[in-house]
Amino acid sequence: MKKLKEMEKNIVGLVKIVASVNFIEVINFLRNNPGTNSSFIAGKLGLHILTVQRILDELARDGFVETEEKRGVGRPSIVYAYIGGSFQVDLDKLLRQYEYRSSIVREKGDGNIRYSYDVDKEIVNAVIIGGRRGKKIKLDQKMGKVLWYVPPPDSEGASVESIAKEVSIQVFEAVQYVLQFIYLNIIEEVKK
Repeated sequence: MKKLKEMEKNIVGLVKIVASVNFIEVINFLRNNPGTNSSFIAGKLGLHILTVQRILDELARDGFVETEEKRGVGRPSIVYAYIGGSFQVDLDKLLRQYEYRSSIVREKGDGNIRYSYDVDKEIVNAVIIGGRRGKKIKLDQKMGKVLWYVPPPDSEGASVESIAKEVSIQVFEAVQYVLQFIYLNIIEEVKK
């Protein structure tokens, strides 16, 4: 199962994580203690496990941290290792992307694209491109929720802003997800 690592780094998510109060503490601990899980780090630093996991998952998604599943007694555990790196923020590009907020989008309706749904949670768990044995892209919960609210191919579509409102996320975050789905040919922009 491939994650959406081929895509550009989610600058908005990275900026949020880097700006968080506990970021440096968590990443420093991980750098000095590779191969540890979020529960261990949270316990050692006195932080909530979800805070640590959110930081590490965002960094892993963008290639600054690597993950490995460890099996033992009980449920499998995800352990993290620091890779490092840098990212650059292009404010002009961000502003150009923000203009997509009023774009009308809908599913493309490609027969080679299949979805794995969780109807109870109202999210798309994964997208399979290229038929049953095609490339599987696992979506995180927010991305899956955004895709859930993208209207079907035979509709007039919906604005990215209205989708963000339905999902209860920031508009620019929804823009980032929509641009990734457009890049993957999963959704299309409806020309006015």
